[in-house]
Parts: sequence; C-alpha cells; structure tokens
Amino acid sequence: MLADLRDEAAQSANIKSTVTRKNVGSALASVLARVTQYGAAPPDNGMAVFCGTIGNGHKDKLETIVIDDPLEPIPVYRYRCGSTFDTAPLEAMLISHDVYGLIVIDASESTIGILRGTHIEPVATFTSYVPSKHSRGGQSAPRFERLRTIALHEFFKKVADAANLAFVGADIKGIVVGGLSPTKDQFIKTELLHHELRKIVVGIYDTCYTNASGLDELARAARDTIMDADTRHQKDQIDRFLTELGTGTRARYGRASVCESLERGAVATLLLAAPDPVLETLAERYGSMIEYIDPKIDERLHTVFGDVAALLRY
Repeated sequence: MLADLRDEAAQSANIKSTVTRKNVGSALASVLARVTQYGAAPPDNGMAVFCGTIGNGHKDKLETIVIDDPLEPIPVYRYRCGSTFDTAPLEAMLISHDVYGLIVIDASESTIGILRGTHIEPVATFTSYVPSKHSRGGQSAPRFERLRTIALHEFFKKVADAANLAFVGADIKGIVVGGLSPTKDQFIKTELLHHELRKIVVGIYDTCYTNASGLDELARAARDTIMDADTRHQKDQIDRFLTELGTGTRARYGRASVCESLERGAVATLLLAAPDPVLETLAERYGSMIEYIDPKIDERLHTVFGDVAALLRY
C-alpha cells in the first residue's frame, strides 16, 4: 500500500490544474504520514483513511479521517481520488449484523463456525473414530454395525454439545447444516442440538468438504436461503412494530420520540432504515438491540415512519 501511495504522489505532479495538483499532493502526503505511523504492525482488521480539501467559502482546509481496526476486517484494498469519499465497504459493515451458525459434518470429521455478515469464524473442528463400513476386522456384520452406530452417535453428541455451547445465547438468527448424505441428515434427526437451535435450522445442503473449506462452501450454497431468512426477519420486525403500534403503547417512531425513549433506557429494539451513529450510540449505551431494515425489502419504515422506529421495554 505504501508503494502505491508513493507512486500516486509522484504521479500527482503531472496534474495540470495548479489547485487540484496542490490539493491531491497535500492529501497524499497526509495519508502517507498517517499510514507510516503504523509501521510493520497495521491494525488487525485493516484501516480506512479519508483525506481531502474541504472548502467553506472563505478558506480551504485539509481534513484527514482515520478509521483503524473497524468491527470487521475490511475486505478490499481500494484507492480512489475523486470529489466524494468512497465509504461503501464501511457502510456494508454497519448494515450487515446477521449471525448464522454453520455446521458441516460427515462420519469422519465435522467443523462448526459462525457467519457474521460475510465473515466466517471457524469455532471448532472434530475428527471422529467411527470405523469405516469397509473395515469390520473379522467381526460379525450385526456386531460391527452396532459398534459403528454407537461410535457415530457419540461423535454426533460431541459435535452437538460444541454447537450448543457456541450458538445458544449468541443471538444466532439461523442454523445451516452441510455435509455428505446421509450423515448430515442422520445428525439432524438425532435431535441432539438444543431445541432452540433446532427451531431455527433454515437449510441443509450437500457439501464436498467438512473442514474449514466446507464452511465456505456451505455459506455459498446457503446464500439464497440466508437472504430469504433475512428478508423474512426484517418483514417480521416491521409487522411486529405495526401490531404494537395499533394495539399497544410500546412503539415509537420519528427521530425525536425514539431518541427520548432511548435516553430513558426504554427501547428494547431500535429499527433503522439507514445508519444513524447518534441513535446507535444511545442504543449500545442502554443495551438496546439494533435492527436494520433495508428499504428495498420493506419500504414502510423509510416512507411512512421517517427511517426510525422502536419497540419499547415498557
């Protein structure tokens, strides 16, 4: 990145406009100074630097904004020179808060993970001691099959226990299971997963791998299902709000009313059609859940209620 910035700084000397050449050169020098401060230890999740000359009608001012170590890893390296800041990668982080549990399993191994937006976090990998169907070792077929069934059940229990520990109480929106048939289907039928998790299994898919690569494969296979589940969830949130608005007193809309409720600590769930740093800060301070409603999925929050609504605790 430093090499690219230095190259851009050198190329900026060729800009014909004196004002533009000065502004671009000053911005690149400021960005280089900020990035160089981190040396060989950049933030784990990357960083975003926005720099430009802001005109206020009287005197121009160079502004530099650094966002280091955001909530999620920044997925792209991007340099842009233009009249506006490109904040799309950061905006995607603000909107994508959905969390799904992933389980891939066959008779030989299993991996569980958590999908947060687009980021997959492997949680645990297990190797089984279930004997192959082709290795009976001189045992009778019925006895071998009984021992294999017992070993497979113990393996399923180990995986389910780990999934229960990782997912229960973790605000998981849905569970997606993958692996080879018929093992993954047998795993679901054992009902070893916690009953709260079994209720939110949103998809079961065939995958070739059951290691960390299998988690990536599963997330890709389940993309449409997860999107459908997210669509349903957002619509359910708006329906719940409208029901409460019509029949009870635990609903508010409009920025002023919602802000007052947040400051009283009365908001259970804050509904936003677009990021709002001030309201989000209040929600985090008082432990309110934040739900983002995409206007493309349900436009009512945006068009009718001014982008902001809330479900109250009391």
